[in-house]
Amino acid sequence: MGDMTWRKASYSGNNNNCVEVAFDDGRVMIRDSKYLRAGLDPEAQPIISVTVAQWRDFLDVVAGRSTDSSEPAIAVRADGSATLISSGGVCLDYTPTEWLYFASAVTEGEFDDLANEWKTPADQLTGV
Repeated sequence: MGDMTWRKASYSGNNNNCVEVAFDDGRVMIRDSKYLRAGLDPEAQPIISVTVAQWRDFLDVVAGRSTDSSEPAIAVRADGSATLISSGGVCLDYTPTEWLYFASAVTEGEFDDLANEWKTPADQLTGV
């Protein structure tokens, strides 16, 4: 993966426990910032990668605009914690606060721009 710029929901503030996302080579990457703590190997950090189309569907489900299944799958528990599960079996677990901040930001459109980063193959070739 290239040199990505990771970002989190504005609601997270200086909190180091959050859902982080980045755009890289036509895909949206999702990770858990808790994994960056001392003693853990950042190179082994689990990351879920989705297409831009999957990201759009995922945002709709998170924001409550759709009830269709998404990739990654989302399991929200009664206590508000959530797990994202990729089709390849990668799991990311979030606390109730982490998920609340992320879902609130999604509802307000904070991550919609990542869905607009993608260009058609023809546009990529012409530099449009």
